Amino acid sequence: MSRFFSLLPLTLVLAACGGESAPADPAANAQAKPDSVSAKPASQQKPGVAAMDPAKLKDPCLFTKEEVGKTFGITITATEPETMGQMSGCTYKGDKGSLRINFIAHDPGYFDMAVASMKKMKPGRKVDFAGDPDGAWMQFVSETGGYLNYNRQNVSVEILPMMDASESNAATQEKLLSMRRIP
Repeated sequence: MSRFFSLLPLTLVLAACGGESAPADPAANAQAKPDSVSAKPASQQKPGVAAMDPAKLKDPCLFTKEEVGKTFGITITATEPETMGQMSGCTYKGDKGSLRINFIAHDPGYFDMAVASMKKMKPGRKVDFAGDPDGAWMQFVSETGGYLNYNRQNVSVEILPMMDASESNAATQEKLLSMRRIP
């Protein structure tokens, strides 16, 4: 009886922390685990999408200043590339604001899960473009303007205009959609 009471605190701690005892039948344990990609070592996973060569994002200013300026009707005076871990980006600074483009590289084997999670976590209203080959969607965080998001290979792309808010959502959206898709 004293052994029961000495194990009781350990049992309660394990239960409180989400611990559980292993099933007595090993076959039951095998059936309880779903057959999923995460159960396999990374070396045995089949990629969900074709991986992009990371060297393509070494310089993340993939648009020219002229290209961005023409699309948005502004003069781009400077570009500022940045790389932070798996994310690269470029800010195009102009006379009436700026445009930020982010590239977020994901593990190809977990691409769909990463994209779904990112989309869910982003604030604001989201509008999908049905039938878009890159899964493009707009993210509206205010009533003026919006951000274009799409996916290419194992990279999520965000295009964030930070410009004069006198344009309508429709005009900004049209300009964003008219840009060529990269990478």
